[in-house]
Order: sequence, then structure tokens, then C-alpha cells
Amino acid sequence: MKQAAAMKHADRVAGAVRMQAAGASYRVIAEALGCSPATAMRWVKAAFAQQAKANDPKAVIAAAVRDHRAESHRLLDAVVDANLDLAGTPGNGNLLVRTVETRARMEGLMAAPIPQPRAAAEEWQVVIADYETGEMVDANTGEVITPARKAITE
Repeated sequence: MKQAAAMKHADRVAGAVRMQAAGASYRVIAEALGCSPATAMRWVKAAFAQQAKANDPKAVIAAAVRDHRAESHRLLDAVVDANLDLAGTPGNGNLLVRTVETRARMEGLMAAPIPQPRAAAEEWQVVIADYETGEMVDANTGEVITPARKAITE
């Protein structure tokens, strides 16, 4: 019943748009469709606004970006699902880390790398986070590591 009413409403709106395009006044449209002139005008304006929104280039681009993002997330989920069982191996572990980084970058959670001068590129600063809680760990955080320094093995 509700679907029939919706179809009837859609048909009435389409009829109002056709009659308005043919030059009929809202009063004539209202009499033909059994509604008030204000309702006929509201239906026609809403239909034109919906059509204009559908043809808006910004809206089309936004929809394409949204669809691309959803498809990219679906593909990244497939990569994670396919490699999760072998996460303990270096290759698969690295792949999973890169997948998470890619998703974070897509969502704007990671800043793009800042180009560094050659001398600075050979030093890294340690930032350690607890794997389970995600909290920053003070131990060794902020240390500068150069190729000559031994790795932290704790």
C-alpha cells in the first residue's frame, strides 16, 4: 500500500513538472492533480532542485571520490584478509603495516612525509607506542638513531 502511494506521489510530481514545462499555472496544475497550488509549486521546485543537484559538477565529483574511497577500502580489506593468517612472516607483516598506513593516509590521519636534507635523512628519531594500548612509551622516545648506533633490543 505504501509503495503504491509512493508511486502515485511520484507520478503526481512528474505530472506537475510536465504541466509546468508546458506552461500551465500552478492553479491549473493543482486542479488537475487534486492538491493546492502551493503543494504543486513545492513539488515542481523540489523536482528542479533535485535535477540541478544531480547535474552539479561538484556533486558528481564528490560522488566519484566517495565511490573510489569505498572501493579502495574494499580492496585494502581484501589484502588484509588474505594476509592476516601469515602476519608473523616478515613479508606479510610488512604488507599489513603498509596496508594500514595506506588506509590512514587515505583518511588524512597521516601527514605526507616532509622532505629532509641529506644529512637529516640518515638519522631517525624513535617514537615508541605500546602495541596493545596504543599509548606512547617514554622509554627511548626522542633518541636519535644514526647508522653507527646499535639497535635497541629490549
